[in-house]
Amino acid sequence: VIVDEYWSLPASGGTQYGPEGPTPFTMTNNVTAVDLPSKVLNSPATGEATIGEEVVYTITVPENPVNAALYDVRITDILDSRLVHLSADTTITGGIGVTDNSTAAALDVTVDQIAAGTQVVIELHTRVTNANLVDDPDAGEVIANTASFVYSFSDGGALEPALTSANVDVTIVEPLVTMSKTVTDTVGNPVVSTVAGNVLRYTLQLTAAGNPENSDAFDVSIIDDLGLGLAYQSGTATIDGNPLADPDTAGDGVTTAQQLEWSLDNSGVDIDIAEGAVVVITYDVLVLNEVVAAQLLTNSAIAQWTSLNGLDVNGIERDGSDGFGGDPNDYETAPQTISTTVPDNTAFAKARVSDTFVAGDADVRIGDTVDYRLDVTLQEGTTTGVIIGDTLDSGLEFVSIVSINGDSTGPAYDAPGAGVGSNFSYSTINGGALPSAGATGTLTFDIGDVTNDPAGDTTTDTLSIVYRARVMDSTLSQANATVLFNNAQLTYNGIGPLNDAASVTVRQPDLVVTSKTENDADDV
Repeated sequence: VIVDEYWSLPASGGTQYGPEGPTPFTMTNNVTAVDLPSKVLNSPATGEATIGEEVVYTITVPENPVNAALYDVRITDILDSRLVHLSADTTITGGIGVTDNSTAAALDVTVDQIAAGTQVVIELHTRVTNANLVDDPDAGEVIANTASFVYSFSDGGALEPALTSANVDVTIVEPLVTMSKTVTDTVGNPVVSTVAGNVLRYTLQLTAAGNPENSDAFDVSIIDDLGLGLAYQSGTATIDGNPLADPDTAGDGVTTAQQLEWSLDNSGVDIDIAEGAVVVITYDVLVLNEVVAAQLLTNSAIAQWTSLNGLDVNGIERDGSDGFGGDPNDYETAPQTISTTVPDNTAFAKARVSDTFVAGDADVRIGDTVDYRLDVTLQEGTTTGVIIGDTLDSGLEFVSIVSINGDSTGPAYDAPGAGVGSNFSYSTINGGALPSAGATGTLTFDIGDVTNDPAGDTTTDTLSIVYRARVMDSTLSQANATVLFNNAQLTYNGIGPLNDAASVTVRQPDLVVTSKTENDADDV
């Protein structure tokens, strides 16, 4: 302290003295205790965070203001490896001479001075990372974090021991979805086998787990791979009984298997499932005419989901892109596969229709003609590679085709455009597909692929071929009765054969010539 002047009398009326000093003195400020830093969780308020979700803390240094300035303050928060620092969103208020040296892995802030009676408040923004090379975050895990700071009581002075906040815990939660799949007809009856023209109704039940470590499932997508011979029916999809938009589809079900996809990014369908809730999706599929007997119609569906709601433009959420059992993006169900069998109801029969002897029996004579009918019964759908081999016994020869599926105009045979048999479609049958006049032995009728349209004529499922044969001269030994068997077999879809036979009995005259001599008494 320096005294510039002082006087012996008031109002400068006496003698002036001074100046005096300077004289030093010491003033001590009793500093209150410096509190630990405070760290509290702002959001999520539940203390639970899913993958990709933002976790926000408030760090206050010190927790309560002190009555002295703090110098050379350094505030740090080494983040758990399952958190990443969002430095662009973190805010710092208070303090003099603040420098932010933070990284993605840690908060690191230096402050030249925190004035007496003030604090530094940091709103620390982090996110639960989707992947970490050391420790992928998983449901049920607890992330514990603390904040610390060091300081001195004078600029450049010795640093006091670090003060550390209490642990702040955040529990990781994740969505988990399971799916089941059933198939019925459109009135709810279970289906094991089916034929062309039938409509199958598939039901998917998706359940979001509701355990403490689980969360809501967002943006559920469904991918269903239909087998060849199946096609989605537009406008039939429902979700919990309400209309659901048609899926994005690829393939026609005939040459390319059809794939259905309901998703937010492809078909604009937004399906979210609350923790512990169930969603039921149904849709209809038509069994196409191209299915063949004994075909296995397979249908395999998966569901995927995400940890956050909405399209993920920044790649921060967890999803199902690594597939079922993948890492870390394993949000995909195990494939749910249903197989439905197309039965094989194909039947084959051969019969003698008529002959030029006595119509009421199977007796014929040399030179007579016999009409045979080959009946191929085909279920609705497609039967491929229909071939009939008909072996004539020695003594019979092929004459001509009488009719094929009612068409008797020859030499080219087509399915009728209307009426009986119009439900069948096939390529024109002619030329080398049929036996030639005079053929003996095994006759071949190569019909090819045949489709029986379930929407066509309903009066018959049998395609008939009627042909004519003749009993040949000079080939059979003369006998009163010779039975000629006629064995036929059907192959189709690369399988078979189905067999049947018909026979005729050849009757021949057996003339015995005798001579008689008479003796007359008058004759000498």
